[in-house]
Amino acid sequence: MAKSKKKALPISKRDNYKNNYKNVFGLIKESSSLIYKGRKVFIKIIIIYAIVYLVLVLGFSAPGSVNSISSSSKGGISNEITKVSSSFNSFGLLLNSSSTNSSNPSSSVYGLILFIVLSLVLIWTIKEISLNHKINAKEAYYKSMTPFIPFVVTLVIMAIQLVPLSIAFVLYNYAIVGGIAVGIIEHLIWAAIILVLALISFYFISSSIFALLLTSLENLTPMKALSKARRLVKRQRLLISLKLIFLFLFISIVISLIMILGILAIPSVAPWLLQILLLVAEVFAYSYIFSMYKELNKNGFKQN
Repeated sequence: MAKSKKKALPISKRDNYKNNYKNVFGLIKESSSLIYKGRKVFIKIIIIYAIVYLVLVLGFSAPGSVNSISSSSKGGISNEITKVSSSFNSFGLLLNSSSTNSSNPSSSVYGLILFIVLSLVLIWTIKEISLNHKINAKEAYYKSMTPFIPFVVTLVIMAIQLVPLSIAFVLYNYAIVGGIAVGIIEHLIWAAIILVLALISFYFISSSIFALLLTSLENLTPMKALSKARRLVKRQRLLISLKLIFLFLFISIVISLIMILGILAIPSVAPWLLQILLLVAEVFAYSYIFSMYKELNKNGFKQN
């Protein structure tokens, strides 16, 4: 009697998932390609958003203190090093004034609502473009608003998950910067506490960030979206966290470099340039996160 041959066990997708993932540069390339593909729609979306933002949030005023920027960039400049240093200071002043500038008491509320609207529009648009569907800006604003409430609820949950990170920042300012910690041992203890708090937030956010997309892409309720997001990132939260941190650093560095050049060249347009860069950064961030989400599904992590 012939011996039956044993069949080799198939290689699990989970066992081989690391080899199928793009690195951060691959994600940047894919995200940039997606944005370029839908550049006309994105430009129209940003223009519509900018007009509404100018009316409701800025009240037709400049988004930041132009005078302080101009004076700090021109006063006492004796050489190029001093000029660049002054530009860094001006950029910091601009960020601070842009975040606190408000002639309308309701502007912060309008700003939050518009941020949510733009997020839903961008997520829907990115999905449609990735599927090679022809769309326009009007469709994007009309058809993307259905998951508004689930998106907001998920956003609130994410805000709660960021509380440990907020506490970590407070402890850092008081203990490390404020000088409460004295000596190496105390510094190490406080640093360990701060690190643990930050890691708690990163642990949750590494999955919840995809729940935001799931509420829009798959019309899931917040709890179902969060549950599915946890399954999507199973056993790879660290990798995802590192890619998200890289995204934040990449955007911050690019915006900083462009803003410093802008302040050096034409200080008066710097506040408007910052607003444009932040909008472009939001488009890029959602495209980058969508690319990560698509890879999670492609590599066998999608579960019904």
